[in-house]
Amino acid sequence: ACAEYVPEDLERAEAERERLRAEHEARAAKLAAARRTSREARASLREEAEEIERKIEERGRAMRQVRARMRINDVKIETWVRSFMVQGQSVAAVSHGYV
Repeated sequence: ACAEYVPEDLERAEAERERLRAEHEARAAKLAAARRTSREARASLREEAEEIERKIEERGRAMRQVRARMRINDVKIETWVRSFMVQGQSVAAVSHGYV
């Protein structure tokens, strides 16, 4: 009597094994797809971050150049102001008869 159920048990066990295998493959495929999507998203974000870093560096370089030009202009203005002050003092001295 026990031997009668063995083939049925084997068939049920084989069917269960096949169901579990198919379920495993489906989950593995879903996981692989999720990993691909995640990897692609990270790559896209990494590229975007690199582009932002490049823009920050470019703007920083431009700001340093502007500051350098401002310092040069400040020196020129100071030099001009001093030269006008000296010229003004010379003109005043001559017009007042000090020289």
